Amino acid sequence: MNKATEIHLLRTCAETLGPDSYCGPWLLDQIPQIEAEIRSDLLPMVSYADARRGQEQTRLAAKADCELMLAEAKAEAERIRANAERFDRETRARLSREIQKILETL
Repeated sequence: MNKATEIHLLRTCAETLGPDSYCGPWLLDQIPQIEAEIRSDLLPMVSYADARRGQEQTRLAAKADCELMLAEAKAEAERIRANAERFDRETRARLSREIQKILETL
């Protein structure tokens, strides 16, 4: 079987399935890409299962990125909180010393 025959069979199959079938419109939509790949001596695009695996890998990578960003944000928030608490303690101590000095001069 040659490339032209395979492409013709794909078109015939899509047309036979028709516009009211589950796969007919989808197959008809895919034929230009499949035809281009066949004419370029490439195997047609990855299978649905391969695509789903790729999507799952992308989702897992995105989840890992989100978890890392969240952990970094929590660490940064903790650093900011610790700095604010330190600033508060130092300010209160400084004010206490200043008040004590004022009271001693009275």
